[in-house]
Amino acid sequence: MSGERRTAAPQAYDAVVIGAGLAGATAAAMLAHDGRRVLVLERDVHAGGCAASYEEDGYRFAVGATVGMGLEPGGLVRSVFERVGRTPRYVDVDPAIRVLVDDRVIELHRDRGAWRAALAASFPLQADAVGRFWDEVERLATAMRRAAGRFPVLPLRHPADLIDSARAAHPSLIGVVANLGRSVGDRLSAYGIDDPHLRAFVDGQLLDAMQCRADNCVAPNGALALDIYRSGAQYVIGGLGSLAEELLDVVRARGGSVRFGTAARAIERDDHGRIAGVTTRHGLERAPVVVSAVPLRNTVALLGEAATERLQRRDADQPRMWGAFTLYAGVAAAALREEPRPFQQVTDLSVSSSDAHAGDGPPANLLVSVSPAADRGRAPAGHHAVTVSTHVDAERWTALARDDVAYQAAKRGLEARLLAQVERVLPGFSDGLGYLRSGSPRTFVRYTRRADGTVGGFPQTTDHANFAAPSHRTDVPGLFLAGDTIFPGQGALGATSSGFIAARSAERRLRSSTVLARGRRRSVETQEVAA
Repeated sequence: MSGERRTAAPQAYDAVVIGAGLAGATAAAMLAHDGRRVLVLERDVHAGGCAASYEEDGYRFAVGATVGMGLEPGGLVRSVFERVGRTPRYVDVDPAIRVLVDDRVIELHRDRGAWRAALAASFPLQADAVGRFWDEVERLATAMRRAAGRFPVLPLRHPADLIDSARAAHPSLIGVVANLGRSVGDRLSAYGIDDPHLRAFVDGQLLDAMQCRADNCVAPNGALALDIYRSGAQYVIGGLGSLAEELLDVVRARGGSVRFGTAARAIERDDHGRIAGVTTRHGLERAPVVVSAVPLRNTVALLGEAATERLQRRDADQPRMWGAFTLYAGVAAAALREEPRPFQQVTDLSVSSSDAHAGDGPPANLLVSVSPAADRGRAPAGHHAVTVSTHVDAERWTALARDDVAYQAAKRGLEARLLAQVERVLPGFSDGLGYLRSGSPRTFVRYTRRADGTVGGFPQTTDHANFAAPSHRTDVPGLFLAGDTIFPGQGALGATSSGFIAARSAERRLRSSTVLARGRRRSVETQEVAA
């Protein structure tokens, strides 16, 4: 029973990790590499979480996240793989993404010179102001990227967080701190930029990466998102979920266990309120540490009556998050009139912020991901697997799902609008279409069990990011959090970083608990402080 108090008993594991997405797999691999006995629980039969894949009719579709980042030499994700002795398999993509804003085509080049030339060609109005704005973007992004590579911790909830964050200190962060209360929209206005096409382009990039538009997105984080492709983008062979699979191999190689098709039923606490382990259908898996790499709302539900008031308040105070509507399509390569790019984005300038993602209008922003011919495991010979995603109001689609007739009608309507947009970036797509499925927030609830079907994590606004972000710490001793609803946020970079941070704190607790058990000294790490 959720929240049941457990008495002391022999422990089978040092840590139980809930969820085998990229955050959970990172935390598990780091702990296993440090010599800890780790158990990973995953209710699905595949690794990857929202970056997992599903197979049907010879296709292997990416469920959600598709764009690889941070895998280049010196990249954040690459550094984690190197720490555990692995090398990810990927193909560099340059230009990273081709973006359509109405009739304008913007190529997101890695080379800064080529990128500046593309900017000048695509947005000739206010060219000097646009150049100065992007100078600021690059300065802020460089500082943010340097700091992120040292895995700082925000918000500061423990002395160890201050120590870890101090390693990222650098004079360039003065500019970052000065802009923590400003939005990207503020900076655009400061340079007098009102070109609607540039504004729509920026909004589209930020919505995809930061879950909010320029007027709400905190400036330093937004700058990082706008400049991220200068570090490169990658297509991961087999899909992003294969990164999690590779990390789970580290767990197995180090003597840990990975159980697919095994859902966590409850997070248990002992008579002293500390973590006792996780209950599954097989019983209680005992461990003094749990890393919950599922959304915060799911974690609170797993604690049940044992959830603290502070955790419940954190859950209640979460900002509203987006849902996703996705298409999974199989298309014959011969029907396409040009070689498809791995990643393309369409932004509709005509859709206002108030109308965007209403579900009964045109999609304001969508990402089209296509498996290249070289990745033969994704589609039958001569075909491509295509994933199309757009932001939708998760609450609206959850309500729609209560009336199946209305729900199916809304799905068909949005499918048609998305297919029309895909034809713009993949000419001939409709003629070659041979397989089509779609998913809504209800689909994500069904297959991933994510609360409310939300994806993408919390919006990186001035009110909810950085020092106001959700902490990986809790006031339940031994319980740590990871994933896209925890600092630093979504995507391969955010999920990997959150898993690394949770594992680092979990390892410290395990070390201090061992020292205490041996009676050699007391430790300040025996009580965690809530976010």
